[in-house]
Amino acid sequence: MKVLLILDGLCDVPAPQLGYKTPLQVAGSATLRDMRAHGAHGFFDTCPPGREPDSMGCILTLLGVEAQRIPDGRACLEAMALGLPVREGDLWLRVSLAAVSASGELLSAVGAGLSAEELCEAARLLRALEAGGCSYFPAGDYRGLVCLPGRAGWMGRLSLPPPHQNLGKPLAALLPRGGEEAALLRDLIRKSGELLAPLAREGRRYLLLPWGGAVKGRLPAFMELHGLRAGGVCAAGIVRGICAAMEIDCPSLPGATADWDTDLAGKLRAAQNMWDHDFLLLHLNGADECAHRRDPVGKVRFLSRVERELLAPLYAALGAEDSLLVCGDHGTNSQTGRHERGAQPFWLRSPHRRGDLGTLPGTAAVGLLRGETLPPVSIAHDETSREE
Repeated sequence: MKVLLILDGLCDVPAPQLGYKTPLQVAGSATLRDMRAHGAHGFFDTCPPGREPDSMGCILTLLGVEAQRIPDGRACLEAMALGLPVREGDLWLRVSLAAVSASGELLSAVGAGLSAEELCEAARLLRALEAGGCSYFPAGDYRGLVCLPGRAGWMGRLSLPPPHQNLGKPLAALLPRGGEEAALLRDLIRKSGELLAPLAREGRRYLLLPWGGAVKGRLPAFMELHGLRAGGVCAAGIVRGICAAMEIDCPSLPGATADWDTDLAGKLRAAQNMWDHDFLLLHLNGADECAHRRDPVGKVRFLSRVERELLAPLYAALGAEDSLLVCGDHGTNSQTGRHERGAQPFWLRSPHRRGDLGTLPGTAAVGLLRGETLPPVSIAHDETSREE
């Protein structure tokens, strides 16, 4: 078995709350230390050239998809994860449940301040959302999708800043731009704020912010790329969408939340149940979510749980010919809540490799698990991502 374990948003900066150490340094991991000492280690360049660091582009890179085949947006993949029909000619947008201060600044892109019950109530209230023929679909917690039928041509004409990358900025600077198209989306934002008014409280109100447009495309099947039968253990919508598009078997996971409180023991059992596959993608999203909430302490707690409840028992159960590769996809800064680019560390347990392998292109990850010849190493990287 060849296992790729992606810890989403793993890398971080030293945090004052943690004595100026990173969450990974504070959490520690006896398993990763053992993999480094007795296996191989290095860094991956995961972010496709000319793109912002995000999970879709970075994870597809780690799965061996070349940059020119990576879609421009991920909303269609998330729609596929929900089982929604994705048609040619439609434009899909991601929407985030944003909190805005009384003075008009973006406080949160993850519905901060709302309880789990209130997030469910928000989804209920937004069922009545309608603007210009578009349809809204809740996607769990603070996430949602909007479909604009027949408007794929708008894709290149809209400016939609990602909310999570613009915390603290005035809402006015983050509104859609692009003429008639933008006017429809501004109307959607206004109506969402009206529907969510019952959830407002002193100092903040809530509304939807659209971003991340996408139109239907085609990704290569994993079997087509690598000749391996692949399984996926994941709960995050984008990763389940990638699995659907790349024909990676992906069972439903009761108790998996794609957040800090996910059922890690359940994910471990699901992984063990897929040991008849050739390759397994195991994705954990909790570290990224904690960092988006600017909660480095929560990130430490989650990484500690990963070591105790999933990584250590998974590592102990590996057979002599099994390979395990652990890495991040991108960094997520728990001080700003933003994604960050830079070389991402990896740890490899394999019968084929030992020692420091340097910095490799992210597309080499699956080949590394298979023991293939390494590509040339000549990639610049950002030293701030060098967590070991």
